[in-house]
Amino acid sequence: MQISRLIYGSDIREYGSGNPGTTNILRIFGWKAALAVLIVDAGKGGISALLAPRLQFADVSFPPGLLQFVAGAAAVIGHCYPLFAEFRGGKGVATAAGALFVTHPVAAALCTGVFMVVLIASRKVSVAAMVASLSMPVLLLVLRYRFGCEVPSPNLWIAAGLAVFIVFTHRSNIVRLWSGNEGKLGTGG
Repeated sequence: MQISRLIYGSDIREYGSGNPGTTNILRIFGWKAALAVLIVDAGKGGISALLAPRLQFADVSFPPGLLQFVAGAAAVIGHCYPLFAEFRGGKGVATAAGALFVTHPVAAALCTGVFMVVLIASRKVSVAAMVASLSMPVLLLVLRYRFGCEVPSPNLWIAAGLAVFIVFTHRSNIVRLWSGNEGKLGTGG
């Protein structure tokens, strides 16, 4: 159930950008509701990644962190295309961040830093989200090959796929960016 429908009695998908994500909630209902949505969305990815190892079969072996990352990626897809919300969900950024914080916390912290720098520079959440998402596989590569962190090879591929998927979910933002109509944070647009 959507937080906006539960608390405010309305469907956020009928307002603003039509997206049920944190940014649209912030613009329509304010920072408290946006913070709640951010926590819930990140929690989807984080809890999926945390619970995955407890649900695996004893006779199946996975590299450390792989099963968690797969579960987190599945949560992102489920978040973007939810069965009980007419397959109209969010863009997957917070859910991916939640999974990444559980599976690769250093990379997650670095991606958050990338997000914040780009957000401050551009004041466009969509640009910050896409750049941070695209930085995820790059940062995982650097952590693995430069610093010797344990990052399974499949996680690199999954991260690359998630990055492309998250850019895909932002295609309407890309159109607005291209036409010069993408709103900036704090301007109401």
